[in-house]
Amino acid sequence: LTFHCTGVEGEPSKREVSDDALTFEWGAETFSASFLKSVMGISARWQVKLNGKCEVEIRKSKGNDGEWARPFDAKVANVTADWDKWVEEEDYDSQPTKPPLLQPEEAQQLASTAKAITGGTEAPPGMPPALKDVEVASLHAASSVSAESGAGDAKAVEGGAASHAKEDAANGAGKGDGKPNERTATESTAEAAWLVDWREKLSPPQRMVTMALLWNEESHDVRQASAKRLMSILRGGDATAAEWEAKMKGGDVGSLKLDTSVYDSVPRPSKWIREFKGMEAEKQVETMATMFQALVVDEQKMVVSTFM
Repeated sequence: LTFHCTGVEGEPSKREVSDDALTFEWGAETFSASFLKSVMGISARWQVKLNGKCEVEIRKSKGNDGEWARPFDAKVANVTADWDKWVEEEDYDSQPTKPPLLQPEEAQQLASTAKAITGGTEAPPGMPPALKDVEVASLHAASSVSAESGAGDAKAVEGGAASHAKEDAANGAGKGDGKPNERTATESTAEAAWLVDWREKLSPPQRMVTMALLWNEESHDVRQASAKRLMSILRGGDATAAEWEAKMKGGDVGSLKLDTSVYDSVPRPSKWIREFKGMEAEKQVETMATMFQALVVDEQKMVVSTFM
C-alpha cells in the first residue's frame, strides 16, 4: 500500500498494524483505516518517505489472497495498492497461523490456571489463552556462548554484533530442509537442554512469539545490535553495516516494538522472558543470535522481515 498524508514529515510517533486495521500518527495528524479483509498484521513492513508518503508491505491472510476491490472497508483517498508484488513468492505456507481452538479439557485447565493467578472463583472474561505456559530448561546456560561483555555499553554491543559476521558466514544460516539448525546444540551439555527445548518442544508459532517478546524486552541500542547480528547470520555475513542500516525501517529498528497480538492464543515460555530481561546487553544479543541460528531458514526470514 502507498498512501499520502498531507502536512506530515518523518517517522510517525505511533505505528500499529493488526490483522484488522492500520494506524499511523504524527502528533495531531492520524491515518487510520480498517482492512477490507483480514491480513497478517505481524508481517507488516513500512518505509516513510518525503512529503508524507508512506509505503506499507503486508501479507494477506490465508484464504484472502487474490485482488481485492480495495484495501480498506471504506474508500480512502490518496491510497494505491500493488496486488501483484508478492505473487512470485512461494513462502505463504511458512507464515505462522493462529492455532486451533482449545479443546474442552484444555479450556478447563486454562480456567483453573486463571483462577489460581487471580485468586478469584472464575477466570476473568477475555483472559488470553497465552497464560498457558511452556515448561523449558533454564535460559541462563546461554551465558556460556556469550563473549566477554562490557555490560550496557551500546557501542560495545554493536561492535560485538559486527565482529561475529565472519563467524556467522562460516556457520551458515538456517538450513532449507524444514528442520531447525543443530549447529549450537552440541556446544555444551548445559546449552543442549534449552536448545533442545527451543528446537523440539516449541512449535513454529511459539518460536516466533518468543523471538518477538525477547525483542520487545531489549533496549533501543540492543535491538539495533540484534537486528544487525541476525541479518549477518541470514545473509551469511556478506553485508556491511551501512547496507544493513539502509535496508532496515528508516534505519532505526531500535524504536520498533513488535505487536504480538496475532499470537495471543499461543503458549510461550514465560521463564525465558523473565531470564532474558535480567541479562546484560551483549548476552541478550548472543542469546537472540543462538536462537535465530537454530531456526529453519523460512523462520529466519519471517523474523528478519519484521524489521526490514
